[in-house]
Amino acid sequence: MRIAIINGHWYHYEMFGHILEYCKEKYIDVDIFSNTDNNMGWIDLYNQFFPTIKWYPISSFIPDKYPYTVLTSDNDKLYNPLWEYKTRVIVIEHLSTRVLNLPAYKTLQTRRFIKRTPPSSNTSWVSPLWTYAPMDKYQNLTVTCIGGTSPKKQSDLTQYFSNFSSIQFNIINRKATFAESLPNIKLYKGLNAVDMLTIAAKSHYILLLPMYNTNHKDLSMSASVPLSYTVGTPILMSQSFKDAYGYKGILSFSESPQELSFPSEKIMKDFIDGRKDLIQQRNTVFNSSFFWL
Repeated sequence: MRIAIINGHWYHYEMFGHILEYCKEKYIDVDIFSNTDNNMGWIDLYNQFFPTIKWYPISSFIPDKYPYTVLTSDNDKLYNPLWEYKTRVIVIEHLSTRVLNLPAYKTLQTRRFIKRTPPSSNTSWVSPLWTYAPMDKYQNLTVTCIGGTSPKKQSDLTQYFSNFSSIQFNIINRKATFAESLPNIKLYKGLNAVDMLTIAAKSHYILLLPMYNTNHKDLSMSASVPLSYTVGTPILMSQSFKDAYGYKGILSFSESPQELSFPSEKIMKDFIDGRKDLIQQRNTVFNSSFFWL
């Protein structure tokens, strides 16, 4: 069987990996029709891990050629035209508050949205993670922050970590900024996908701060969460965020400064067990989405 993935955005390339890994394991061929502007190296990354996929311009997409089409974002303007054809469209929903009223074959959320009415069921959410190559960690204790939940000033970090000065912090953001110039803060702007995942994989923790994007608590998925599971690096977040996600292996930081140490064997085991659970959830839901299995 051959399916299609379609993406009209100039972003959300990170949404392909979990579909491609599943299809590789199930011997499903994949054609990707996507805008490639500003892909930040994601295409080269996927070609490395999934060499059998084929890329095409969106203009060459023929919907009724495929038994299934996965639309990777529910606000993609390419959505409406697909209903003129017989193809089964599986739409991935990114926001708890954005519920489609169109007759999709299936809608899948990027996480379980507990506050949605009704809440996401166990058969309707798939976390967009896959299995990246394991890497040796940095010698120095390293924490990496990615995207809109990154710190902007020293006090964002010292309020949680009493040993701030002994931790190396990496901030990866297309428009990375930091108020002070400090020896243990390194900014990465416009980093390509391979370098971003390499830094994340070699870090000891991924940090998700609560103050700069509160929507990621209940309404949407922070890309840092599936990325951390993808690369096998434990994620740190506030207790309220941890409770909202409910994933096994997530770590929470205290509201008062505490000393951060290297992750223990138990922490790593619990986190990798959590990844196994999320991958099993993905496979179960995808198995039921592609009815031929």
